[in-house]
Amino acid sequence: MAVDLGESERYRLLADSTRRAVLTVLDDTAAPVALQSLARDAAAARYSSGDPPDEVVEQTTVALHHNHLPRLADAGLVEYDRDRKRVVDCSNEIAVL
Repeated sequence: MAVDLGESERYRLLADSTRRAVLTVLDDTAAPVALQSLARDAAAARYSSGDPPDEVVEQTTVALHHNHLPRLADAGLVEYDRDRKRVVDCSNEIAVL
């Protein structure tokens, strides 16, 4: 069953560059992604000069775990297993994104 997000909800979720980076990274895989790997890839997508420093990856990991992934999960865009720290893309089930 497709999730139908309202226009304002879509804009609110996609207004943040970290959430856009997460959805872009997850769009390239069907398998569950480890939180640390997702954080590194999302940070790299936003970092303009090569690989992001470890502190940027750590900050991104914390922000994903406590803020961005729960919001995306509440909207039905991802499934986030907080205990195993695994993320699965569900955005292909979204009616309009």
